[in-house]
Amino acid sequence: DQRGVARPYGSHCDIGAYEYRAPTASDVSASGVIDHDIWVTLVGSAPYSIDPLTYWVVSLPHKGMLYQYDNGSRGAQISTTPALVTDSGHRVIFVPLAGEYGDPYTTFTYKVKDGTVDSNIATVTIVVGTVDVYLPITLKE
Repeated sequence: DQRGVARPYGSHCDIGAYEYRAPTASDVSASGVIDHDIWVTLVGSAPYSIDPLTYWVVSLPHKGMLYQYDNGSRGAQISTTPALVTDSGHRVIFVPLAGEYGDPYTTFTYKVKDGTVDSNIATVTIVVGTVDVYLPITLKE
């Protein structure tokens, strides 16, 4: 409101006040193939905020490793939470354990902040698929 107090959406407002809506984080699914890095883009919105959103990893995956995205490659490993996502495109890189796959393979969670409040907690579901490899065969007559 005009006093700088955030009001929940839908609550009674004073004349001249505005209704504040907290930012939202969206559930995301990312997939890739066995033994390859998987890029994950986190999704959030804050339609009434003038502050930029920050993205935070809240829980780590139970299997595999999570890294900061650094100009198209792995940056620093994310090994503790909460962890600020440093990429301006709010991307992280997930690396499955060697030779493992699954649908789903694992999950982790994140939230966004708009400078005032936190969003809901959203889930990232990781799917790691297999790849059939066909080797060329040379037949001798």
